[in-house]
Amino acid sequence: MFLYFLLKGVTVMSDRANGVVKWFNASKGYGFISN
Repeated sequence: MFLYFLLKGVTVMSDRANGVVKWFNASKGYGFISN
């Protein structure tokens, strides 16, 4: 399961944000978490 999140809007497309960060783009402010 992958979770998509946006840091600027603090939007998480799941009620769980726990897991391992698989990819993150600091300049764009978003990434993916795999749990």
